Amino acid sequence: MEIIIIIIIIIAIINKWIAKAMNFFIKRRTTRFLTMRLIRSWQKEGFKNINGTCVIICPPTTYSPDNVICIPCIPDCTLCLNSTDCEVCDEGFVLKKDGTCAEECDNGQFVNSEGKCEDCTNTDCVKCNSQAPNECIECPATKYLDGTVCKDRCPDGSIPNAANFFCTPCNTSCKTCETTVD
Repeated sequence: MEIIIIIIIIIAIINKWIAKAMNFFIKRRTTRFLTMRLIRSWQKEGFKNINGTCVIICPPTTYSPDNVICIPCIPDCTLCLNSTDCEVCDEGFVLKKDGTCAEECDNGQFVNSEGKCEDCTNTDCVKCNSQAPNECIECPATKYLDGTVCKDRCPDGSIPNAANFFCTPCNTSCKTCETTVD
């Protein structure tokens, strides 16, 4: 992620330098014909147009489908290769499996170390531990969380907590209980 940020900064610096050089040259020429001819020749040399400015590489949040013009990525996307698929999402967003960015992953998924959504390995989980995807941290409303496993009912020695849908251990001297203070 740090390398991507450094590359983005370098690209931004190069693009600003090119924009300044282009603006200086364009100001020196007075006719529209020479300006358009210059822009077309720069585009032929691999430069791209973004809002009337020629750049070598499209800046972050844009891409170039035809190597001529820079087009905005999908919302909340920092780096994309086309109009539908994001490669890196903006800070605070995760990359979903469908190539879009969202504030959090879908149910049954977790965020990996690269900021991408992956499926929990335990299919009973609504949410799972990103360090151990087979361990649930949240279950569907029809099941109770017993440690890191979703169960239809709580085992002996615990009672269901209906408010949070997890199993609460009974007092250690009880095999079964109706409250945790029995």
